[in-house]
Amino acid sequence: MNEALIEKVKQLGLNSYEAKIWTALLMKGVATSAELAEMTGVPRSRTYDVLESLEQKGFVVMKLGKPIKYLAIPPREVIERVKQRLLEEARAREELLEEFKRTDVFKQLTALHDTGVQTVNPEEYSAIIKGRRNILTRMGDLVRHAQAEILLSMPSDLLIREKKLITYYYPKNPKKPTFHVFTDMTPVDFNRLIGDGHIRYHYLAEAPRVLIKDGEEVVFSLYDSTIPPGVDAALWLKSPNLAATFAALLRKNA
Repeated sequence: MNEALIEKVKQLGLNSYEAKIWTALLMKGVATSAELAEMTGVPRSRTYDVLESLEQKGFVVMKLGKPIKYLAIPPREVIERVKQRLLEEARAREELLEEFKRTDVFKQLTALHDTGVQTVNPEEYSAIIKGRRNILTRMGDLVRHAQAEILLSMPSDLLIREKKLITYYYPKNPKKPTFHVFTDMTPVDFNRLIGDGHIRYHYLAEAPRVLIKDGEEVVFSLYDSTIPPGVDAALWLKSPNLAATFAALLRKNA
């Protein structure tokens, strides 16, 4: 078995045995559990369990007749099934989280946090955020909870990749604060990408990656866009003075 291929197949939500059995079945077309065990090296004692699991996940079907044989579901159909299952799981988890927000436990946790915050010095509100996904998530949280104004500066290549800040997180903010975007993208390309007349566009030739929430919190990148996503990093601070400085620089150069 091609181990590199198996590792890729596992990204569909399969373990090693499942990935090997399904891949082998794709190559064989129709096969018994014994044939699949011989092809893959999966122990015969485990093959039935693996095939049953694959059947439940929608990767294989059992053929009528004896001996029992199995057919692989085509990859294009599997992708759609996996995508649908992930969407259903995400919706279910979102509903659970929304329900949790209405519980007494959530209220107690919030009260604990609010009490702890009162003892923290303002200068301690700072952190390094590592990884591009974590940076995007942190920026998204600020966008969702902004009350009055959001300033976002971002070069065009990153804005294309991280447009969820505007198209996904901003619509989730019920306050709909003023949203200013500073970028080197042309107005035509910006309108084509965003398509929201409520977002205010400003041209900035050298646009750093910075987000400012309500003139109080700032997230700014420590590296440029050429850094790999896994080693990317940004600094988050709750500092009105720094936020005002960044905002003044953006508006001055736009």
